[in-house]
Amino acid sequence: MAGKNRLRRHWEIIHPDSAGIDVGSREMMWVAIPADREGETVRRFGMFTDDLEAIREWLRAERITTVAMESTGVYWIPLYDVLASAGVEVCLVNPRELKSVPGRKSDLKDCQWLQELHAFGLLRASFRPDDQACRVRSLVRQRQELIDAAARQVQLMQKAMIQMNVRLTEVVADITGKTGMGIIRAILSGERSPQTLVEFRDRRCKYDADTFGRALVGTWRSEHLLALSHAVTLWDTYQRLIGETEAAIKRAVDARPSSAQAGHADDGERTPRRKSKSDYTVDIVASWKQTSEVDLTEIDGISDSTASIIMAEVGLNIDRFETPGRFASWLGLCPAHDISGGKVLRRRTRSCANRVSKALRLAAQAAGRTETALGAFCWRIAARAGKPVAITTTAHKLTRIVWTMLTKGAAYIRASAASAEERYRQRQIHSLITRARSFGLQVTCPVPSEAS
Repeated sequence: MAGKNRLRRHWEIIHPDSAGIDVGSREMMWVAIPADREGETVRRFGMFTDDLEAIREWLRAERITTVAMESTGVYWIPLYDVLASAGVEVCLVNPRELKSVPGRKSDLKDCQWLQELHAFGLLRASFRPDDQACRVRSLVRQRQELIDAAARQVQLMQKAMIQMNVRLTEVVADITGKTGMGIIRAILSGERSPQTLVEFRDRRCKYDADTFGRALVGTWRSEHLLALSHAVTLWDTYQRLIGETEAAIKRAVDARPSSAQAGHADDGERTPRRKSKSDYTVDIVASWKQTSEVDLTEIDGISDSTASIIMAEVGLNIDRFETPGRFASWLGLCPAHDISGGKVLRRRTRSCANRVSKALRLAAQAAGRTETALGAFCWRIAARAGKPVAITTTAHKLTRIVWTMLTKGAAYIRASAASAEERYRQRQIHSLITRARSFGLQVTCPVPSEAS
């Protein structure tokens, strides 16, 4: 131990006025300041608001300028807000990076260990956007939670109807559409005749009226009708709450300061897209255009909802990610090379629960169904390495496109699948010619005509 202390005395202290905080979930927080300060250097505080204010005042009295704490669950957020509002720099540390350190298993030792590592500059802060972006991010996440909750009620509707042997899901692709909800609401209002229920069928439905009539004959048990009624009521409630949340998101985005160059994306018409169930009911794209210089929805595969997730999670300023490679690494969309003894042990992408990463993977899957350059790229990778690898690789390419657009203000230029395949063909020809010449072979290529 004495040898370790002698070694630490030779280390350069990067943050002399630093503190470490171990955040608890229920009862207490432990706060440690540098050991060379007079008086008590480790204190225990409670979890209430006045306790958080007491932490702030003690750190102010001790002239602490930066604090390190683990981002454990959501318990760190109130303390972070209190300290950030006081001008204290907060370094959020991923608990995964500290859990493998041996010998620090108590709260008291944890806060001291955090303070010591932070003083020597050995901690890496997690990414957190600015305060305005955090407000929008919370609303976007709330909207997604409401969508997930509404999806659960759709499943309960399907379950109740199957228990009554009403096979509406067999003849309608989406029971929350005009036809499906019209039939369900008629059933809940007391209608049981298949001939009357068939009248709600849209003329564009695949199945004819006779098939619809057979699917709408059920047992009509009262307990299942009650479950169906509750599911529909809750689904309607969630739809109303989603609308209120989307309006709040639009107000929060409109409240952000407008970019000096914003609005150039309005020079041309927006590429028409097919509406999706996850799209916003308000024109959120126009609001984002007023605060940013780019329109991410012009990228193939990225919808209004996906663009909002990206902009809300990372904010408009992503200068902290100096390169697109670092941005992709934060998203977990690049290989994590584990090398030992000069040998690569592992190349798989690391496990990541990043919401932007999930959104980009879904966007890559959507882009793979388009007749565009991104679609052709996804097909080519899928033919060689399989669909999962193709989705991850295409998501990585989308990451680089998003980074370039947000950092440089560049517009997205859409290319067709045919032009992308032709460029790939020319690269392959050039590679084959180069390889043939490396073997001493002479290659004669026909001169392309001017018409071609």
